[in-house]
Amino acid sequence: MKPLFFSVLFLFSITANAQVGIGTATANSSAQLEVKSTTRGFLAPRMTQQEAADIVNPATGLLIYQTDGTPGFYYFDGANWKSGLGSDGATGTTGPMGPQGPAGSNGLDGAIGPMGPQGPAGLNGLEGATGPMGPQGPAGLNGLDGATGPMGPQGPSGLNGLDGATGPMGPQGSVGETGPAGPGTICASANTNYVTKFTGPAAMCNSIIYDDGTNVGISTATPAQKLDVSGNVQFTGALMPNTQPGSSGEVLTSSGPSISPTWTSPNNSLFNNTYVVYSTGTVTTSTTWQVIPGLTQTITIPTGKTAKILVHAEVGLNTNCATNGGISGTDIAVYRNAAFLPNGGTKRVYLGDNLIDLDENNVYGNPSMEVIETLGAGTYIYDVRCWQQLTGSCNASVGGASGDFRQGMLRLTVIFQ
Repeated sequence: MKPLFFSVLFLFSITANAQVGIGTATANSSAQLEVKSTTRGFLAPRMTQQEAADIVNPATGLLIYQTDGTPGFYYFDGANWKSGLGSDGATGTTGPMGPQGPAGSNGLDGAIGPMGPQGPAGLNGLEGATGPMGPQGPAGLNGLDGATGPMGPQGPSGLNGLDGATGPMGPQGSVGETGPAGPGTICASANTNYVTKFTGPAAMCNSIIYDDGTNVGISTATPAQKLDVSGNVQFTGALMPNTQPGSSGEVLTSSGPSISPTWTSPNNSLFNNTYVVYSTGTVTTSTTWQVIPGLTQTITIPTGKTAKILVHAEVGLNTNCATNGGISGTDIAVYRNAAFLPNGGTKRVYLGDNLIDLDENNVYGNPSMEVIETLGAGTYIYDVRCWQQLTGSCNASVGGASGDFRQGMLRLTVIFQ
């Protein structure tokens, strides 16, 4: 008996840590214990309420079936025994009706019932369309000729017949007398394409207007445009390109080949050719090029235009040297579109210290620069910059606002070609 007991205990200890199946060799992967049967059920421990209460240290989740009080399945929640599968409670109130489900498929047709009695006769329907005509019957026998009726009215006249062939030409008649001479004459020099004019009460000849069918020339027989005038033109009315008479003081501006000119105010930037700006502050020189405040100007040359630009720049500066024998070296330059402007666009100024130069002739400077260049269409930004040329030397103060003796100026004069 002992060997059997120890064998069972040994077997249990082996399977206790794996899934256990009773009635099945493959327990469900989510269950530690699966009991499978189609002829028997699972019987839990049965006891009274007091017997359940006497269990020492019941484990949370322990399951029993209570036989007294309110019978049913109970489980221990860690503090109390709770009813798990008690008797049915009272029926709750009826919930709201759910939405109607989809219609089911039609059932099979029922058996045909017996025929009912015949109803009363209905109203007559509308008359049907007339059927097609039947084939014509055979011709009957000719009847007797009737009496001749009276003659009807005369019908309309028939169409004219075709003309007959032309007869032979008769002999030419004799020449008539010459009529009197007409009142006017045409000059012997009249020529093709010239518009005629009366040169006298009864005489016509060429005018100065020539029309070759494409162009019209005045005082020229070789017009190259729709109207080509050789000579001066004088008029007292308005000149109206594109039906526009313009306003007082406006001038005509070309819009290019084959395009009508337009009236333009002289205040337009195309004619406002001089631009002047003044410095608005002071900058202390360093080893980096710096723009002098206020000395920046932008100009635009229209498409198809070329202009000559006259650049004039000047600015005042003074040395900041505080030691005897100190020298400040300063470069002043004009830039266009952030590029140095050569050919006269820069000046270098050397100034001594302001302690030993008692007459101050070498403490202050006022360099000026002038450059002339020709540019095509585009937008150009001019500015004046300064730079400390002598590394490690004294620096200088350049430019100033209104009222400052160092105030600078940048003037651009634009002359369109």
